[in-house]
Amino acid sequence: MNLAISSTGGRPGLLMFSPSDSHRIASTVRAWMEGELSMDAVRDFESLMPQRRSLGLVVNNECNLNCSHCYLQIPDFAGIRLGSNEWAKVIDTAVASGVEQLLVVGKEALVGSTGPKVLAKLAETRAKHPNVRSGLITNGHFLHKHWDLLESGGLSHLDVSMEGAEEDHDAIRGSGSFAAVRDNLKTAAALLGDRLFVTTTVQKRNVDRLDKALLEFASLGVRSVSFAPYKALPYTDQSLDLSDADLDKFFAGLKKLGKLSLPHEMLIQVDACAACPEVLARFIASDWFDLDAMVSNGSGSLYLNRRLRNGLTVSFRFQPWPLGFDYHARVALDGSIVCSEDAYQPRSYTANRLANIRDFDFDFDKACRAASENSRLAAIDLRYETQTAPAIRRAYANRQSSAFKVVEEFAAPAGRALEAASF
Repeated sequence: MNLAISSTGGRPGLLMFSPSDSHRIASTVRAWMEGELSMDAVRDFESLMPQRRSLGLVVNNECNLNCSHCYLQIPDFAGIRLGSNEWAKVIDTAVASGVEQLLVVGKEALVGSTGPKVLAKLAETRAKHPNVRSGLITNGHFLHKHWDLLESGGLSHLDVSMEGAEEDHDAIRGSGSFAAVRDNLKTAAALLGDRLFVTTTVQKRNVDRLDKALLEFASLGVRSVSFAPYKALPYTDQSLDLSDADLDKFFAGLKKLGKLSLPHEMLIQVDACAACPEVLARFIASDWFDLDAMVSNGSGSLYLNRRLRNGLTVSFRFQPWPLGFDYHARVALDGSIVCSEDAYQPRSYTANRLANIRDFDFDFDKACRAASENSRLAAIDLRYETQTAPAIRRAYANRQSSAFKVVEEFAAPAGRALEAASF
């Protein structure tokens, strides 16, 4: 499992903002980055804007791989795990409370029986509530065992994590790993079309070979790819970490992808979000950044879309502050509820939890109301405002005034804005 936020292309029926709403959000972002608004004011603004509520479901702590960059390197889990019947209660109460998007994650969600049972429950839920969206993040090794479930379950999106072209993928995930997934990826691309995303963690090893990765994915029928720059945690592989120079090279290198000869139109999404402030700052400093051209589809983030001459659309998901708890949360495998800011600190879920859904008879609405009163939420905003925001604001103040003009006339229409699922 890599440190990447899952993504899915825009679909009919999504909550779309009008141009005036997108302008209001961009104006609020600008005011915050110029130091005119505090996080308290931002939260007040968010409460007035329609956003889709999203929930991540962490169903297990097992995986068939042993990737050195995986953030879910949790020692043997000793807590009491939620069973499939308990997850069903969480899903029912979450949907009843207004959650509109549910994402199944794990160390590898398809290892064991819980993940597939949760997916089956989501299929039943979507049959009753077709506006509810569902997603799955997986390494792809076990997809062939669940084609019927994936085809009939109406997944809104499937994210398969790959580490680049075969050489780079196998270096991270083990010899033969790419070959083991190749046929599954081809079948998923044919079955799901643009509901399939390949999510690639951009790191020191593959940052210079993303062109090879894109071509290899394209040859398998993949149309949508998410590039998520890697930032090491204390217990993950430090040798793969990206320096500021590497990040600048990454953003500059995206332009070169427009020269590739692709077999079909493709889309790349890049996350520039508060979860990785270093990436966020380098995006703001890059030639790509253009706040006035960003749009929103109601997911809580802004998107900057650029269509290149070869039919490749590059879409940047821009989220300069932590997403609010009311719209993005995660339930861990022991029932702990954490906010998006803590999602990538699984070893601290118990310490950082806002509530435990077991204490509320698996009623998500009751648990969330209690969690929303937790003082940790205000502390997170204060820490971000005092410790992280200054660097983001400096990047904005120091950036060059000229935006990336070479592809501006080929900008993708606003309606092509993507939507980020719940981490």
